[in-house]
Amino acid sequence: MKNKSTRDGYKLKKSHVNLFYRTMRITTFLLFFCSFCAFANDVNSQTAKVTIKRSDVTLLDVLNEIEHQTNYLFIYSNDINVKRPVSIDVNAKEVSSVLAKLFAGNDVSYQMEGTHIVLTKAEKNSEKAGAQQQQKKRIDNISGTVLDEAGDPIIGASVKVRDANIGAITDLDGKFELEVPSKSIIEISFIGYRTKTVVIGKEKNLRIYLEEDTKALDEVIVVGYGTTSKRKTTAAIASVNAGDIAKVPTANITQSLAGRAPGLMVNTSGGGINNYSSISIRGGKTPLFVIDDVICEERDFQNLNPEDVEQMSILKDAASTAVYGARAANGIIMVVTKQGKAGKMSINYNFNYNLSQPTTMPDKLNSYDAAYYLNQELLNDGMKERFNSDEMELFANGSDPHHYPNVDWQKLAMNKFAPEQRHTLTVTGGSEKVKAYTSFSYFDQQSI
Repeated sequence: MKNKSTRDGYKLKKSHVNLFYRTMRITTFLLFFCSFCAFANDVNSQTAKVTIKRSDVTLLDVLNEIEHQTNYLFIYSNDINVKRPVSIDVNAKEVSSVLAKLFAGNDVSYQMEGTHIVLTKAEKNSEKAGAQQQQKKRIDNISGTVLDEAGDPIIGASVKVRDANIGAITDLDGKFELEVPSKSIIEISFIGYRTKTVVIGKEKNLRIYLEEDTKALDEVIVVGYGTTSKRKTTAAIASVNAGDIAKVPTANITQSLAGRAPGLMVNTSGGGINNYSSISIRGGKTPLFVIDDVICEERDFQNLNPEDVEQMSILKDAASTAVYGARAANGIIMVVTKQGKAGKMSINYNFNYNLSQPTTMPDKLNSYDAAYYLNQELLNDGMKERFNSDEMELFANGSDPHHYPNVDWQKLAMNKFAPEQRHTLTVTGGSEKVKAYTSFSYFDQQSI
């Protein structure tokens, strides 16, 4: 029997050589067959047709039916409303035409990628389309006068075109001039008056009357000498909505006041546990705190339960010194707490749980950089290096973590989030003669 030698000197029998070539041919055929099947499967998915006859079903049901009849898989986020009702009647139609029919006139776009169909919110070009539409419209020059109910001109009233960045302010005579698109809608507003809308027609010289907003002017606010309304007061007083304060998940009531009134500044020194915030009015020092006509310390105000606040007013100018003297030179924060109400006992319970996360964390050196700068510090002082080149290499490659570790102590010792929870329980009730109001609040804040 003849033998064949390989280049390395090893001898192979002829049967072994034939077996080797046969195996290679089979392997090549299988690879070609699998590739052809994969290609055929992809082409089959792209040309897949479905038959669906459904009425008054959700979009999710139709998508599931398409997945059942084809190899497609839909991918979408929670922004896509798959619960909306749809009706569809198609027979042996391609998936692309079915999707085009489903999402016609909707803000949903689809993209077919292999066996996956990605649904996304269609980008709205409303601003661009609106601008182009406005350019096509004819521009009209209008003028007008804004008056009150007595016929007196209103100075400084705002005149603005709806859904456009076009506006003007009335002058000393209550007059204004504007260039607006044809058939636009303008809105006229002023503090203490109801906003009025006017459709621009053939009349180009307008005479607009504003009515007083009695509801806004009669809002009750607390002052140092009792209560009054916005209609009667001339002092710089701001009122804070007590309901908005109770909804904000903050550690104390001071932090809830941030951005609630003009001129009110709230500064927080840090994000630690039980870290109180400082409050000032118009950049001054600490204001005077008055709770139910009793002068209190700032710490008493910060410990106040937001659920117990009925009304809150902020006195910012010299009117605050009319009753409390020089102590109120930096302003006054006046609080009226809730009182009991006659009737059946009412029990309210509120629970709030949230997670706090550090905004930024300080960057730390790794072990190699720390060792490098330590060596540089010693060399600058004329001393010998602490770590030689071999040890520096061990720090760099991390091959000996027991003797030359590289530990991220921030990640190891700190949590990503700090949980906090607040429980509030209020009980009120009584008769016309005896009324009671009791509240309980528990706040727990953990650290990272």
